[in-house]
Amino acid sequence: MLSQLFRRFPCTSMLQNLNRTSMLHRAQQSPTNSIPSIAFFSSQRSLKSRLREGENLYGLFLLSFSPEIVAFAGYDFIVIDLEHGAGGIREALNCIRAVEAAGSSTVLRIPDNCQAWTKKALDLGPDGIMFPMIETGKAASDAVSHTAGIDLRESEVVLTQL
Repeated sequence: MLSQLFRRFPCTSMLQNLNRTSMLHRAQQSPTNSIPSIAFFSSQRSLKSRLREGENLYGLFLLSFSPEIVAFAGYDFIVIDLEHGAGGIREALNCIRAVEAAGSSTVLRIPDNCQAWTKKALDLGPDGIMFPMIETGKAASDAVSHTAGIDLRESEVVLTQL
């Protein structure tokens, strides 16, 4: 599918080369010094651990709900924006799947700081959630409280592509 995309849009060959360079750079940092594979991507350190270690990470806000190109561009994370983007839960789920399949982490920016959106976001399984309009300590506390008591291991949600 990606090769068809590169044939249709020649300007994307630059992104393909960038992706190869990024993947080779990541492979050099891996303990095995091998070309990245699906197993390599699944064993990457988590976004949270990389942030804790103070690593410089590069990301991109995705507003188009067409993650195919940006997912392979070599970014460390992609923010899927439901606050200003035109899509909803279905589009966000497809974007999360595509980005994670390419080896990047996902952060989902929800449109409202409420428990309903927080639960929906957690059910989709991104690596992080970005809450909108956090300008006070109370707003931050409220956002964190929306995640309290949610045990993802016991979640009965089964997401399928509709």
